[in-house]
Amino acid sequence: MKQKSPTTALGLLLILTSFLPLICSAQTKEGELNSSATELTQEDYEAMLALNRMKIYKFPVKIPEDQKCKVMLYKQEFDSQGMVEDENIVPSGSPHPKVVDRQVVRNKEGERVFIPLNGVRIIMKEVGKDFELAIRMGEIEIPYMPVKIDSIYSEMHHVISFSIPDEFPIGSEIPLVLIGSAWKATNVAGTREISKFCWSEFDGISPDFSQEEFKKMPHYIIFGIRVMERQ
Repeated sequence: MKQKSPTTALGLLLILTSFLPLICSAQTKEGELNSSATELTQEDYEAMLALNRMKIYKFPVKIPEDQKCKVMLYKQEFDSQGMVEDENIVPSGSPHPKVVDRQVVRNKEGERVFIPLNGVRIIMKEVGKDFELAIRMGEIEIPYMPVKIDSIYSEMHHVISFSIPDEFPIGSEIPLVLIGSAWKATNVAGTREISKFCWSEFDGISPDFSQEEFKKMPHYIIFGIRVMERQ
């Protein structure tokens, strides 16, 4: 299953820094520092993310060491007629898409060592009707990727993540995050038209696109990974 976990980002750090003087000034009546008022909790981070219309997703994409493959990021766009775009993501400054077959970490001695790819992190931020992304996958880092929503789509778009499999065989295409449009529906009383973005599985939508909601969205964008054979 997918995992969601807050992580550090430049914007979040700046926000956090601005709050620190207020947090650190909280004291008890006796003048002693109240640790419960000063220690940042998961709830605090989630509140700051929500205030800034940000979401952070971390996916445990673990590729076995003996599986000779490489992984590439992709973006697909759909409208009511079907797929309108399918492209491999090209990091800024690179002439072509990049692939990952392993990542570099530092061991206890501080030495750089190679290990199999074991995760993908996607940070999403809503900016009006548009979105900004920051993606990290192994040695590939895309610190800023704008996603503009065409003005022909009048409904607001929302973000939801997919459930991901336990295994990633060569040739597989794994969707990770969806930016999808709300759709028109009738309210329960049947008296007026409303906008909806309600999924039967909000804890991770099905990667096989079998849910009825895919037929209702007039527009959506998917970010995911492709697993390919390494020669």
